[in-house]
Amino acid sequence: MMKVIFYFLIREYLLIHMSTQPEILQFILDKSVNALVDITYIHRYSQATLTYKLLFELSRLRIDLGLPTDRHIVSFPKYITITFLAGYLRSSRNRILEEIIKLEKRNIVLSRKPLVVDLKKNKTSLLSTAV
Repeated sequence: MMKVIFYFLIREYLLIHMSTQPEILQFILDKSVNALVDITYIHRYSQATLTYKLLFELSRLRIDLGLPTDRHIVSFPKYITITFLAGYLRSSRNRILEEIIKLEKRNIVLSRKPLVVDLKKNKTSLLSTAV
C-alpha cells in the first residue's frame, strides 16, 4: 500500500520564503523534475516489448550480481532460470521461453542451462529494440 502525504501551505508564506531563500525554490524544482523523470521512465518501460525488458533486465542482473565476463560472455548462476525470469518480469514461463528461443536464434543467448549471454550482441540488440 502506498503512503501519500499532503502538505497545505499558505501561498503567500511559501512565496515569501522562496523569494528570500532561493534554495527552497531550487529544492522544489529539483523534486518536481525528479518525479517527472521517474514517471516518464516508468511509462516508457511499461510500453516496451518483452524482448527489450528481458535484455535490459539481464544486463541489470549481471551488474547487480557482479558477474565476471569473459570476452563479452557472461554465465549466470544456475538459479537464473526461465521460471525465475518469468517471475522477475511478471510474465508467463511460455512467453519467456519464446523470447529466449528468439534470442538463441540471434546468438545472444548461447545456453539456457546455465544461462549464458553474449553481452556485445545483447547491447547491440538492446539499442535496436529500444522504445
